[in-house]
Amino acid sequence: MANSKKDIIRQLYAENLVDIVSFRGINKTITIMPDFGMGPWAWEKDAADESPYVGVQIASACSGMLPERYQISDGLKHDFANWVMFFESCSHFPTFHWDAFHRHGLELSRRLKAELGDRVRIVYARPVEDPDCKTEQQVEIC
Repeated sequence: MANSKKDIIRQLYAENLVDIVSFRGINKTITIMPDFGMGPWAWEKDAADESPYVGVQIASACSGMLPERYQISDGLKHDFANWVMFFESCSHFPTFHWDAFHRHGLELSRRLKAELGDRVRIVYARPVEDPDCKTEQQVEIC
């Protein structure tokens, strides 16, 4: 009996002959992570890049998201801008509530995934300013 297409793909993946992420048609990873300086909040790299490097900045509070690549709702752009500007304004205070901040960031990331769909991989990363940050830990948004 002939192997199914899925079996063949799994075999090639197991033998490192095909990258399953590329095979699924996903060619970019967008990392959601707040940073300082005009409110940057999204970064892009090739999906095959498994390094902790988040990529190049593609969205900020000032510019929104690169419209030529990713169309997202004005409401989501506004909510990301508020989220990252809160980070820039308040994260240095010792009473900053990191857990609540990350819950909100994860909720925004889920909304972004819903708007962009399966054509991109979305991950959420804690900024280095977070005392519990581990740069190798990222959460994939499904």
